[in-house]
Amino acid sequence: MLRRQGTLLLIGAVLVVLGGALFLNLLRTEPLWIEWLLGPIVVFGGLLLAIVGITLHCYSRESAGSYGLKDVAAGAKGHH
Repeated sequence: MLRRQGTLLLIGAVLVVLGGALFLNLLRTEPLWIEWLLGPIVVFGGLLLAIVGITLHCYSRESAGSYGLKDVAAGAKGHH
């Protein structure tokens, strides 16, 4: 099961692909205003969600434990 940051990254990637398909007129059935306005908005929204997902993944407590950062913090507390 995907965690929160994995879900945000996946939704962001899907939105980038969908917005790119709208903007590049791959569907060929949408009106021009959707192609030029909604396409870039969806792409930028997807990029924002993907960046937030990557940031949450890099700075979350779960990923910090896998690199041993909790052990370093616990060892530093004992040296006061």
